[in-house]
Amino acid sequence: MLKEALDETILYAIAEKAGISVIELINTRSQVFRKLEVDIDNILEKEAIQLILANPRIIIRPIFVREGQVLFRFVEKDYKQLLS
Repeated sequence: MLKEALDETILYAIAEKAGISVIELINTRSQVFRKLEVDIDNILEKEAIQLILANPRIIIRPIFVREGQVLFRFVEKDYKQLLS
């Protein structure tokens, strides 16, 4: 479940903190993304934003932001390290 509504500003902020592009926030393994039949290698950042906003389930989850650090997916050792 998404806890807060996504907007362009949030997507750019998350990507910037993580040091990645907004395109890399897309979970290309998600069933929703696969059904969209989008060529991820030929998508522009603005198109990726619109795609995520229209289909929020394609974003990598969970995303955890704390003290300027961003964690994607659940990797227990990474969470333990960040929270300790």
